Amino acid sequence: QIDLPRKSMSGLRQAIEVLKEVQGVSFTFFQSGDVVRHPIVQKVVQAYARFEQAAQQARRPEADPDQ
Repeated sequence: QIDLPRKSMSGLRQAIEVLKEVQGVSFTFFQSGDVVRHPIVQKVVQAYARFEQAAQQARRPEADPDQ
């Protein structure tokens, strides 16, 4: 799990990059639906995902109506 900003290199991302060509080493990537959590944790994760999505949309420059 990585809770760092996308532009930051985490130790996990670095390990994947360094070890991806090593024979015998593999990685498993889970989607949110693959993880079984307590219902309150699912709600918290979903709330943060919605928050992040809204923040990303707010950072996008609006289209110039004169163009």
